[in-house]
Amino acid sequence: MKKQLSGIEKAFRMVWDADKIYPFLLLLQALVVSASPLYTSLCVSLLISALAGGGRMDSIILILSLLLFGNLLLRALEAWLEWQCSYRYMRMQDVFTVKNSIKAMKMEYSATESSEVADLYANAWKANMSPGAILEQTFSVFGGALQILGCAGIILHLGSVLLGIVTVFITLYCLLDYRMSIRRRKCELEAVPLHRSISYTRWCMGDASCAKDVRLYYPKSFFLDRLGLYQKQKMDKEKSQEYYCGRMLSLQAALQMLQTVCLYVVLIYRFFQGGIEIGYFSLTVASIGIFMGAVKKISSGWNQIIKNVVFLDYLERFRSLPERFDKNTGLSGEMLCIEFKDVWFRYPGAEKYSLEAVNVTLNKGEIMTIVGENGSGKTTFVKLLLGLYRPTRGEILLNGITIDRYSDEEYRRIFAPVFQDYRLFA
Repeated sequence: MKKQLSGIEKAFRMVWDADKIYPFLLLLQALVVSASPLYTSLCVSLLISALAGGGRMDSIILILSLLLFGNLLLRALEAWLEWQCSYRYMRMQDVFTVKNSIKAMKMEYSATESSEVADLYANAWKANMSPGAILEQTFSVFGGALQILGCAGIILHLGSVLLGIVTVFITLYCLLDYRMSIRRRKCELEAVPLHRSISYTRWCMGDASCAKDVRLYYPKSFFLDRLGLYQKQKMDKEKSQEYYCGRMLSLQAALQMLQTVCLYVVLIYRFFQGGIEIGYFSLTVASIGIFMGAVKKISSGWNQIIKNVVFLDYLERFRSLPERFDKNTGLSGEMLCIEFKDVWFRYPGAEKYSLEAVNVTLNKGEIMTIVGENGSGKTTFVKLLLGLYRPTRGEILLNGITIDRYSDEEYRRIFAPVFQDYRLFA
């Protein structure tokens, strides 16, 4: 509970920074959506009572007018709020997407090659919707709570037994719903690496930049076997999840049927005992339906909040990844030489060094060719030269000064690299 409340607070701050009107629209929407069914049920109950009791025609016309025009006004306001909230939600999502993109551009280049960061990045993209969704679900829970308070008063008028029956069945229903949400959330997080593997394998099979390597070094069955393995693992997880959720849904359906039978038995008994009139009978039946729907809405909303708070945590972890500190020091004078001074480099998680004790000086006007076998460290050397990687040990000097003291943008302007997997932006 504490984690979810903290997540709601964080989501509210993020939404407030992006759009200060959106929370007020959600609050108004929650109030309108909550009031609409209660208003309709109350008007219908009064109308039935007036018709059954032989009420005056002017009273019947007044109640009918309130029912029609009140519903028309509430529906129009609800539709307008839905449109406004959807528009602002999409606009806010664009704001968060841009922030994620800017963060990705500022990260250390070496971090972009990490599979852990790739999974974190994928979950962070999903979390673009989390702040707005968390706030929307919070107000939905608030609206459901208002409906429960209104309906509970009506149901309690007939005694606590009726409310007790509803509460017991709804509690069991929500427990099953909560177990399903935990299972789905677990499967969704476990599927992220599989989705990434499937997407990468498909890209290798169809992208032109991989065409030569695929034909020269890999048999046709290599990628098909890998793709089939990943897809089977994904389908096995989904099948297990759907089988579990199917059993839970069947139990929920049985509970709802049993609950309906119990409630109608009690209501019909009270009606024939003369405890309620026909109008209040109608209002009670409608209130029970609204009460059940409100509790389910709260359960579903809270489970979605739990799920989105998890993704919000991924978003925060992604945004807290270290960035390349951009110094303000610009280059002064011309480039005379670049020196690798006892440079060692090892990839994160690797035990062996890719480059060891590299000592080389590149002077202005010289032409140097670097040759070596595949995997010997040529590309790694170039990425160190460009400042994309940082040496594990040693330092790289420009005109006798470590390149860490220069602005990345200024330093990289002295190079014109063309990689094998180049991209043109025009």
